[in-house]
Amino acid sequence: MVNLSSSSKIRKKGPTAGKYMDQKDASLALALSIGEAQEDRTRQKVGKINKAQKAPKDDRKTRSAAQTKLKDATAILLARKCDAKKAKTKLRRESKRKQSRANAVDISVSNDAQSTPIRKKVSFA
Repeated sequence: MVNLSSSSKIRKKGPTAGKYMDQKDASLALALSIGEAQEDRTRQKVGKINKAQKAPKDDRKTRSAAQTKLKDATAILLARKCDAKKAKTKLRRESKRKQSRANAVDISVSNDAQSTPIRKKVSFA
């Protein structure tokens, strides 16, 4: 059952000739196609990684003129409120300074007044 034909060869020891030595163009074409396939795969991977991300669209609508006027009016009101608060604190500080000065004068006057005894008025009813 063993088929011993002339086409079956026994392996010889030693170097053997390459398969594509006769067809150099075919070997070069094969190497070129393998290289191109590898480069295509690499480009695809790089393309997936370095995809340029688009900027997200701005879904917000632009403000209308009424809204901008409202914002401006509120800003003006807040500025006036801050100015009024600053003026109020300034007045309070000045009044405290005046009171402290007046108290210093009253103390010196009251020291003079204490030298003479104060007479209390008594009413008999």
